[in-house]
Amino acid sequence: MDRLIVVDVEKCTGCRLCELMCSLHHEGSVRPSYSRIHAISWDEEGVSVPVLCSQCDDAPCVAACRYEALWRDPSTGAIVAMEDRCIGCKMCIVACPYGCMGYDKSRHKVFKCDLCGGEPECCRICPTDALRFIRSEKTAIDRKRSFASPIFRQYFH
Repeated sequence: MDRLIVVDVEKCTGCRLCELMCSLHHEGSVRPSYSRIHAISWDEEGVSVPVLCSQCDDAPCVAACRYEALWRDPSTGAIVAMEDRCIGCKMCIVACPYGCMGYDKSRHKVFKCDLCGGEPECCRICPTDALRFIRSEKTAIDRKRSFASPIFRQYFH
C-alpha cells in the first residue's frame, strides 16, 4: 500500500529538526545540505514550508534516468536511488519539477527521499506533527470531504 508524507504548513514552526534528523539518518552526521527534506522559510511572513519528494506516480526523474538507477520500492512506494547504478549525470535532477533531488559531489551520486524504508525519521521527530506519514488513499478521501463539506453544511445544517 502506498504511503506518503503530507505537510501541514500551518503547524510547521521552521525548527528544521526534520532536516537534521534526515541527514543524521542517511549520512551518519548532521549535514543539512545532504538532507532529503528542506524547510523553505519566508521570515517576514513567519512561514516555513517543508519540501520533499512527492514520490510521483509517473515520476519524471525515473523516466529521465537512462541507467535505471531510480526505481520504485514496492514495499514503501518510494522512488529509491541506487548508488551502484548512478553515474552522476544529473538528468534526474533536471527532470524533477520540484527540485527534490540532491547531488553528493564527493561521491558523484544523486540522493532523494526514500521514506526511510517506510519509517520516515522526519515525521517521527517533528514536534508539531506538521509532517505525517499516511496512506495515499486517505489523502484523496480527505480532499473530497473538504471539498464537499461546505456544500453539505449549506444544505443540511
